[in-house]
Amino acid sequence: MSGGEAERHMGRILADRGKRVEFLPERGKGVGKPDLNFDESTWDVKYIPFANSNTIRKYIENAQKADNAIFYWDVENKIEDVKNAIDRTIGKYKKLGKLENIPNIYYINEKNEMIPIFKNKKIRTK
Repeated sequence: MSGGEAERHMGRILADRGKRVEFLPERGKGVGKPDLNFDESTWDVKYIPFANSNTIRKYIENAQKADNAIFYWDVENKIEDVKNAIDRTIGKYKKLGKLENIPNIYYINEKNEMIPIFKNKKIRTK
């Protein structure tokens, strides 16, 4: 599944859960923009079936363009890698005095439920 396919798949999952999802336009290669808008917040979808902790850290830093990040995998459970990447990223950003730059981070579990892992900013949920 490509990143774009994962975004569309995530949009369907969220719509099935009653979210009104807006797909945001891409702005060209290398220009970071959020993928989705719902619950009056922007969201970046990260598909990570084979990513390691270091790659996930890069994805967290890349997701700063959005209020929230959703991590999704469909092969092996990546929750420990995601938690490790979050802990290491928090440490780095605390030292830099930029902890507020890290987006809220969620993952989608096997029941297609959106589970928060790291809450850094307030979001509105309808």
